[in-house]
Amino acid sequence: MKFIFRSGIILMTLHLTMLSVFENNTASNKIPYLDLLTVNTIFDYGQTHHKTSSNFSKPILWCYNSDILVPNVLDAESDVTTTCGEFPVTIEGGFPGAITYTWARADIGTTNFIDIPDLQNIFPLLDANSEGIYQLRGYDNTGVEVSGSPYDLVVYDVSNAIISVGYDIEEESFSGRYTITSEIVASTTIETIGFDTIEYRLNRVLNNQIIEEYKPFQFSPVFSDIPPGDYYITARYTDCPDSEIISNLIMILGYPKYFTPNGDGFHDTWSLINIENQPSALIYIFDRYGKLLIQLRAGGPGWDGTYNGKNMPSSDYWFKVEFNEPRDPNMRNRVFAGNFSLVR
Repeated sequence: MKFIFRSGIILMTLHLTMLSVFENNTASNKIPYLDLLTVNTIFDYGQTHHKTSSNFSKPILWCYNSDILVPNVLDAESDVTTTCGEFPVTIEGGFPGAITYTWARADIGTTNFIDIPDLQNIFPLLDANSEGIYQLRGYDNTGVEVSGSPYDLVVYDVSNAIISVGYDIEEESFSGRYTITSEIVASTTIETIGFDTIEYRLNRVLNNQIIEEYKPFQFSPVFSDIPPGDYYITARYTDCPDSEIISNLIMILGYPKYFTPNGDGFHDTWSLINIENQPSALIYIFDRYGKLLIQLRAGGPGWDGTYNGKNMPSSDYWFKVEFNEPRDPNMRNRVFAGNFSLVR
């Protein structure tokens, strides 16, 4: 199989017999659809081969570092192409010795092929208007079906490839840094075909606003060394924005390492991160000598750095929190202690 690409236009090599047909018919203008030959395809009728085009970048059929068709991923008797919700998609194929072709279509996962009428052509081209299995048959000049026929070409719309996005967090709360692993539920079709070209992005939420690319799209579903805070995971089929699905809000417990109660509106109080969903949690703050300064309420305004109405000095302070571990399926009770700095 040989493919030739020049300046974005793909050349077509025809079997000598087909060249003769092409020249004779062109001279008499009997082939009004020849402009279709500018589609992304090449034929060499001396070999049996099949190729499909896709309307978004680098479908699964293509190598990442070349424009040469790689072995199909479905089975030995079919090729697969993808589209990001855009139709029609031009598909085509060929058989040695074939002069005319017919097409039929079946829903993915079935074998109930229905003939597509008025498609008996010398060039096996088809504009597919929906996803499905498209079956191509080739016939010689006597009308007999040729060797290798039929052949199935699958068109799959990946804009609905992902059903939902979940996640798992490896570490327990207050570990400081975390590993978040995305867990997607894919459509039955994409699981059957075996596509795994899914990419993942981690979005961070600050002040109730999504920071879209805390971690940009990557092929690994694992995000490492993540600080506590609020996040979303976006998953999509590679380069297909229409397939994007966003996870539920990911809330990771943690605490600030410092606060600056100087009245400038930034870090003026100290409180635990994401403890508000545990109203029964108990939070205590101590000075360096172990003296209890204040007990905080989960979801409250936090500590303003005062004791009995007086400003406490810049120093390290300690806290203890009694809470239920959200990483534990049984939400077991835990106690965690740590320290932070007051900076004036």
